Amino acid sequence: MPALLPRYVHSPDARRPASYFRILFKNHTGLSPLEYLNRVRILRALELLQTTREPIAEIAEEVGIHDPNDFARIFKKLIGYPPSYFKSI
Repeated sequence: MPALLPRYVHSPDARRPASYFRILFKNHTGLSPLEYLNRVRILRALELLQTTREPIAEIAEEVGIHDPNDFARIFKKLIGYPPSYFKSI
């Protein structure tokens, strides 16, 4: 997974604060950079849950969410079911 966003986003003519990038990103996508990244992470996790036998905690780590409770909360918020639901089917 990509590293966290840098403090400054560089442009050819000026240094821009990260807040400038966040505003542009949200205006373009409708999501904050973190919301977008979490969606990418959770969609990848869903794929791994359905196609591998890896434990949920390992999948969470693999997609860049290091706290299993955070992973389960974010997953359920975006998918509507807990990650364990997809391990049981």
